[in-house]
Order: sequence, then structure tokens, then C-alpha cells
Amino acid sequence: MPTVAICKLLLLSRQTTEGETMIHAPRRLLVVSLSLLLFSGCAYEAGFNPTYLPDEPPEYLTAADVVLVMPNEEEDFVWTGSPQSFTGGGTTLTIPLGFIVKETSEEILEDRFDGTVAFANEFDTSKGYRVALKPSVKRFEFLYNQLKNLGFAITPQVEVDLQVEILDEDGASIFNQLYESGRISGDTYMVSGKPSEKVNETLHRVLYDLLEQSFADARPVVLDRLGIPSDTPNDEIIRPVEGAGGK
Repeated sequence: MPTVAICKLLLLSRQTTEGETMIHAPRRLLVVSLSLLLFSGCAYEAGFNPTYLPDEPPEYLTAADVVLVMPNEEEDFVWTGSPQSFTGGGTTLTIPLGFIVKETSEEILEDRFDGTVAFANEFDTSKGYRVALKPSVKRFEFLYNQLKNLGFAITPQVEVDLQVEILDEDGASIFNQLYESGRISGDTYMVSGKPSEKVNETLHRVLYDLLEQSFADARPVVLDRLGIPSDTPNDEIIRPVEGAGGK
């Protein structure tokens, strides 16, 4: 079957209303539709989608001005590859991984610091930012897991290794840790016209969770560097002590 026909077939979605199938097709056809994904040569693209990020209330550390730092090559990095699974092995996914990391990181910073959140490709200590965040993806893999669903559904799975470094106002590293997500599963689906978005949504969530965990881990050292008691409640916004981390 031509690739175009296969891709069009993947556009069929199984929708139900009050428990009734709206597309009445034998299970055999459904299985064939899923199996075609194995051999399709479809090329998919995905991008940043803010609706994929959790809508959670801010947990401010302090009112400090901060900056997100990513070198040009990491900010502009676009990942292209195939899944680490037989299912969908003939497909490719192109995703602006650097931009997604950037936008997700800015979201985290805005929810952790009640002050200016800036972006720069290099950290300039003369700007007066009290904290700098430097995230870097070291590994990204994904797969379409059909085996765990006995062949009748697909579960997108994502693995990310994220290096998180935090600098003080002088550019000194005060926190540096590698976070490995392990294999994280997204929502299972029967047939999707946009399987790449299932992977993309899971990727957003994994990046957000890793960054959120990193700030939970770094909280004591960050507050200490800013001269703020580490037992300060999350709902109490305190400005950093001037000169606490200075030269």
C-alpha cells in the first residue's frame, strides 16, 4: 500500500459516545490499521504546545530576578529520529527539542521566582541576575509500545536524560545534577492520525516533571545562597538578601 494511503488510514480515529463506537469496523480492521503503522514511511513533525504543560499554582522560592541560559546550538537544536520500537519503526519524528526545553524551563522559572525571568545564550554576571538555570538534554528516545496492549492499542513512551545546572550571581555552579526519567508512558490510544503528538505531549510532561524535581532538590542550596532561611514557606515570598551571594 502506498505511503500516502497508509498515512491517510492512520487519520481514522476511534471515537465513542455513551459507550457506542462511532466508526463501526471489525476488530480485525482495527488491528490491520494499527499494524500498518509498522511499515508506514510517514514523517511527522511536532512543536511546543503550552497546553501540554501542567496547570499548577506557583511555588515561589523568592522574588529574585533570574535568567535561563542556553547556548545557541542547544536553543536551536532540532531532533530527528525514529522510535526505539518495531511499531512505527518506519516513521520519523522531527521535533524542536531545544525550543521545547526553553519554553518549559521558562514556565518553571516563572512559577518559582516572583521577579524578572530573562533568557540569554550566555550568562552575563553584570546583569544582576541572582540565579541562572542551565538545562541540557543529554538523551531523548521514544517508542510506540504495542506489545503491552496485546496488539490492540499503542502506548507512547519517552525517556529523557536532563542535566540541570544552577549558577549563582557570580556564575559559580551551586547545583548540578543529571536527571534520568526512565521509561515514562503517555496515554494509551487505539488509532491516532497524529501519533507524534502523543509522544510530544508525553515529552512535555516528562521535561516539566524533571525540572520541577530539580528545583525541589535545589531549593535548600538556592535559598541558602540568597540568604533566605531554607524553612521559608512556599507561600511566603521573600526578597534575597543583598550581597548574600556576592563577591
